[in-house]
Amino acid sequence: MPRRSSLTGFIGAIVAVAAACGGGTEPAEPASQAPVFKPIDPSLVAGIFSQPAGASRWAGVLPCADCAGIRTELMLLQDPASGEPQTYELEETYLGSMSSDGEKAVTSRGKWSIAKGTPEDPGATVYRLDGDNAAAARRFEKVSEQELRQIDRDGRRIASDLNYVLTRVPDVPVLSFPAPPSAPPPTQAGATAPGESDPAAMVTDLAAGWPINLRIGQRMTARLTADRAAGAQWSLRTGLEGGVVASDGVAAYEAIPGGGGIEVFRFKAVKSGSTTLTFELKKPGDAAASRQVSYPVTVQ
Repeated sequence: MPRRSSLTGFIGAIVAVAAACGGGTEPAEPASQAPVFKPIDPSLVAGIFSQPAGASRWAGVLPCADCAGIRTELMLLQDPASGEPQTYELEETYLGSMSSDGEKAVTSRGKWSIAKGTPEDPGATVYRLDGDNAAAARRFEKVSEQELRQIDRDGRRIASDLNYVLTRVPDVPVLSFPAPPSAPPPTQAGATAPGESDPAAMVTDLAAGWPINLRIGQRMTARLTADRAAGAQWSLRTGLEGGVVASDGVAAYEAIPGGGGIEVFRFKAVKSGSTTLTFELKKPGDAAASRQVSYPVTVQ
């Protein structure tokens, strides 16, 4: 009996100490009320948000002889201080390939250099990717700060109407979204009313070269950032000739509070086939476009 009283007293002492330590504190928050979201560790974010210093990234879909296109992603590394070329990484994915490997990505790495002149233009700037073998070698002519054009291994421009352009990927893409309108805007003549039929595909100028697959009757939208107040405006250069897709109303412009805006182009798939929609950003009177983006479209 005395042992039991001693044990009871010991337990009572523990309870008293626990109560004293917890005095004045709020009860633990129930699990159902605990915060749902946790901060994201920036070190876990890969891709263009964490690319090395001195790197530039380029992307596009280049023509292919026996597939729908070659999705090409190129990263060029330069010395951050001197700008001297160092190494490159090239990833090529053969879209729609019927080979046993399917759409397997092929990655090559090596040294690259900057050369001057092509047979057509002695003053041109050429990026030479010297791979481990002749098949891995690539040549690109620098068209502007935003575009590279693939040329052949002899440094000559490729005589073709197909698109051989890679577009620079912004180091840190900034996405701007317009404020929602207080009332639905009036429908453009021939355009799709909001909610009537949501597009099956949507692309932006930050994803130049992205392939689009549609079925007959489906719609797609291209949303391209522009600033009409500065005079620049997007226009469709090619893509409607074969009748694979048709314009679904006139282009609309959505102004963004604080400056700039988004030009919206809508299309409808009307027959089976393939085409490439190419857009150019120009100011009136300019001979050359300041930017160009293309999207290969396949309709089944």
